[in-house]
Amino acid sequence: EPSTNVLNVFPNPCSNSVTLDMPGGIPIHEVKCFDNYGRPMYVILRQTEDENKLYFNLRSGIYYLRIITAEKSFVAQFIVLEE
Repeated sequence: EPSTNVLNVFPNPCSNSVTLDMPGGIPIHEVKCFDNYGRPMYVILRQTEDENKLYFNLRSGIYYLRIITAEKSFVAQFIVLEE
């Protein structure tokens, strides 16, 4: 049985988008993205009934997501490799 506390971010590494697989399909209220220095990065969240997709134009590197829902927040890391 899948854990109800684990957020899955894929593909990882990525180039210009990732899918956020939320535990239990809980809706996302807000997503914040930061670089390794804690600077906020611009990302666009598109939510449909089937998936949550995050789009961005980021340089190669490691980035961190803070995903906020009604009940809790999640932190995830992903790697961008420019094409």
